[in-house]
Amino acid sequence: MRKKRKVLTRHRFQAYYCRRRAGEFKLKQRTAMSDPRIPRILYVALLALGALDFARMYPRLPERVASHFAADGTVNGWSSKSELLPMMAVLVGVTFIATMVVPQLVSRLPASMINLPRKEYWLAAERRDETMRRLSAQAGWLGCVVLFVVLYATSLMMRANLPGGKFDNVGMVRVLAGMGIFAVVWTIVSVRYFLRVPENDARA
Repeated sequence: MRKKRKVLTRHRFQAYYCRRRAGEFKLKQRTAMSDPRIPRILYVALLALGALDFARMYPRLPERVASHFAADGTVNGWSSKSELLPMMAVLVGVTFIATMVVPQLVSRLPASMINLPRKEYWLAAERRDETMRRLSAQAGWLGCVVLFVVLYATSLMMRANLPGGKFDNVGMVRVLAGMGIFAVVWTIVSVRYFLRVPENDARA
């Protein structure tokens, strides 16, 4: 009988330990995904790599460059070389505002002006800061993906304008499809997170 109790106790302890480790892993995962510093660091790294690539390729471009391509990779738009830099600045500026500026502005808005599922719970005084951190992180991850697509498209465009270059439309389509999949998953995960209320709080 004692041996049986020892076996049951050991099994219960192992089950408890596994559940605890799984909970700790999920908590670390949630913490990493809801920390806005991580996508900001990634955003800066992507921007630095894009700037280095642009600086390396720009001097080698002709004065008149193909700036727009059809789905099959053929050129259907032209611009001057001098127009590329301001065009890139505008595109990157939009991603920067969406990633860095908009979340800060939203965090200053009253709860009545924020459209969020179950906002009475998530924007309560004791949870507002953590909620805003998560929203900022989500905006940051989306901004990183959009920035990557912009930099990738720009890199393909510049390489297509070099002697013997050709626009890689297949690679561009794959990247755009990846961004579309990410956007769908990002939306579903975000909405599901804010639609739920932790069981302990729901009971209370």
